[in-house]
Amino acid sequence: MLTTHRCAKALQLTLAVIKPDAMAHPLILEALHQRILENNFIIVRSKDLVWRRQDSEKFYSEHAGRFFYQRLVEFMSSGPMRAYVLAREDAITHWRELMGPTKVFRAHYTSPLSIRAQYGLTDTRNTTHGSDSAESARREISFFFPDFSQETWMESEEPGFRKGRMDGPMRAYVLAREDAITHWRELMGPTKVFRAHYTSPLSIRAQYGLTDTRNTTHGSDSAESARREIGFFFPDFSQETWMESEEPGFRKGRMEYDQNKQIHTLPVHS
Repeated sequence: MLTTHRCAKALQLTLAVIKPDAMAHPLILEALHQRILENNFIIVRSKDLVWRRQDSEKFYSEHAGRFFYQRLVEFMSSGPMRAYVLAREDAITHWRELMGPTKVFRAHYTSPLSIRAQYGLTDTRNTTHGSDSAESARREISFFFPDFSQETWMESEEPGFRKGRMDGPMRAYVLAREDAITHWRELMGPTKVFRAHYTSPLSIRAQYGLTDTRNTTHGSDSAESARREIGFFFPDFSQETWMESEEPGFRKGRMEYDQNKQIHTLPVHS
């Protein structure tokens, strides 16, 4: 499990890309996502995107003039992709070993359990991409994630991840509205991030979730669990008293938002 994995060596960042041929098949995408987690990679960033042709040409400019260049450019701008920033010790080497050889026929013979051996179709439509050196990882991560500071992450977050400390501050709310449990769970989206991307692309987890554990939000799944969980997070809050004395006022729309406390309150009349 990521939460118990320990390593003394500094973590390394690499770029991993799920190519359009794999993105077209949700079950393959799910399988690849699980392979990443099962191999002790930490998902630092993740996003789905579609390239314009000029994006593809710019990324693969070093191959301009090669016999496969036009085919590669057209394929990589043909549909959605998923890009990850992954971290673990020797991340570049481990991800490339997990992918297998670029040539699918070679992958079948030399690395039959690799991603490309199992899911690759051709040497271009070979499901995944990965940086081949620390220098290319820095360049490629910046290309896909221009707002992500690799230096800041290595300085401020890498030590905690290396020690297995993936915990940190949380914010808990008691929310109220008609059918609050159902509406909040619909807003969050499915627990599994890959499923959220396909079934609820505008949901919180689809837009901000990284893994099925690091999926940004939690919500009670029933009235019984809501009572229990609210009692756990807010032991001094009386749900019964609120329902009796304040709920009628809120239901009638008599409320104000307190910017300092960041909660809604009923107006106090003198």
